[in-house]
Amino acid sequence: MTVSAPESWILSSLCIQFGFKPYIEFLKDCDRINNLPEEIKLFCHEKKISMKQILNLSYYPEDILLQLMQWRSGIQLTASTMNELASNLKDHMRAQHRTIKDLVLENEVQEVIQSSMSPRDKTERLRKLIHAKRFPVLSEINTRIEEKVSQLNLPESISVNWDRTLENKNVGIAVRLHDHGQFEGLLKILDSPEVGKIVKDILDEL
Repeated sequence: MTVSAPESWILSSLCIQFGFKPYIEFLKDCDRINNLPEEIKLFCHEKKISMKQILNLSYYPEDILLQLMQWRSGIQLTASTMNELASNLKDHMRAQHRTIKDLVLENEVQEVIQSSMSPRDKTERLRKLIHAKRFPVLSEINTRIEEKVSQLNLPESISVNWDRTLENKNVGIAVRLHDHGQFEGLLKILDSPEVGKIVKDILDEL
């Protein structure tokens, strides 16, 4: 519904009375939000999403938002998850000159959506898959590092960590002890040539 009222009156009277920002940009933001598909607006209402978050969603392509709504029944879709998926999908589509329909039909995407995994696991798998498509080089390097660390078969007491954004060139090795008797054995593992080589390989990748 459109109300034929002067913008000056809306800004000076209505906006002030309701505590809204009396700027033309605010009215444009309201218009963007109002033009969102009805099911998106209902989702935002159900999740009690803030106006800032809703406005952010309004800048994503409508077909991507509607596709996420179709997946909603099988995944855990929160405001932050929706924003992350929409952002990565938009960037991937733009970079690869593809449509959301192209991606939905991919076997690996269908396998996740149609799997019998729990909504939580399905959501995490979908997030990782779309992130890998958005950042293919980043994901490829992280996968290589993960495989190398996995081949070491380190005990649960030792964990190897690195910056998965690849922005910081450092490797962190954490050791968890339950008693002092473990220390000597774990120290031998850390001092082994195999661990030393993996640390060097990770630093070279970074």
